[in-house]
Amino acid sequence: MIITHDLAGAPRAFRMTIGAYFEIDRQAEGGVAAAFARFDDRSFTVHDLSVSVAALMVGAGMPAEQARSIRLRLSESELAAAICLAAIDAAASQEEDDEPAGKGEPLTQAGLYANAFALGIRPADVDKMTFAEFECCVKGWARMNGQEDEIEAPSAGELDDLVARYG
Repeated sequence: MIITHDLAGAPRAFRMTIGAYFEIDRQAEGGVAAAFARFDDRSFTVHDLSVSVAALMVGAGMPAEQARSIRLRLSESELAAAICLAAIDAAASQEEDDEPAGKGEPLTQAGLYANAFALGIRPADVDKMTFAEFECCVKGWARMNGQEDEIEAPSAGELDDLVARYG
């Protein structure tokens, strides 16, 4: 999902990629979840805004140097916070909807890179993807390699029928 809006005197594009997500996680005090909470309750800092806005603009294709040089007006802080909140929320919703490959393991950039390596995807390409795009790659690879969706266990009645039929 790309969010577009005028900010800092020009039209801007914002996209929550895997690289943007982990950049915010590294740079914001307490990580991306803490930044999300601060955007949500309007207790965000200038640092939260500058790190998040820059990461989201890089995710949409702006060179990092240019994104870091953007200076927001004070009057734009609420709009910028809303953009950051929407982008982080979209990524978090995607992450919650999907069951990670390492069931119960925390989501890490290194873990995604390791999975990507197994799929033949370079880390630089992973960082440009959204979580949904990466999930599509994983599912496509699994399907291509004969791994279908999990097979459900038989119901009690089906199991009784199988036992009756085959002993």
